[in-house]
Amino acid sequence: MDPSTLTNRAGATIDLTSSTCRFQADDWLGVNVIDQPAVIANATNPAQLKYTFTGGDTARKGQFRARWHVVYSGGAIETFPTSPTDLTLVIY
Repeated sequence: MDPSTLTNRAGATIDLTSSTCRFQADDWLGVNVIDQPAVIANATNPAQLKYTFTGGDTARKGQFRARWHVVYSGGAIETFPTSPTDLTLVIY
């Protein structure tokens, strides 16, 4: 997967310095199917995350709601995109 650029609701880039990040995906019933560490491809200007799928990630076919889960150094948590329908993962 190419790196995803993260911005806040106003469209400004965020700072991922000292953050921990995960890639998560749920089925449409809310059952989690992926919850793995993401790689910070660029911490600032623009903030970018990357995730590389493994064989187990793609074993279940279908459409999933995906998101980036960020825990900032101060403990605050934020997910991107802010709407669960903005990022759809389709596995064939």
